[in-house]
Amino acid sequence: MREQPVDSIVAAATAPGRGGVAVVRISGPAVPQVLRGVLGEHAAARLHAHPRRASGAQFLDARGEPV
Repeated sequence: MREQPVDSIVAAATAPGRGGVAVVRISGPAVPQVLRGVLGEHAAARLHAHPRRASGAQFLDARGEPV
């Protein structure tokens, strides 16, 4: 039997618009790379991502500034 490839998913889990908090769902094998890209290397290393658990973090823009 052939094993199916597993995709990584990044999806907004809150309604569009302005708000103080946004929820983003991230799952799949590329989670560590995605977290390093949006949180920065140091914050991603400190974040303990566990299945089915929410974690708080501040996203960075392309210049490395908090969004």
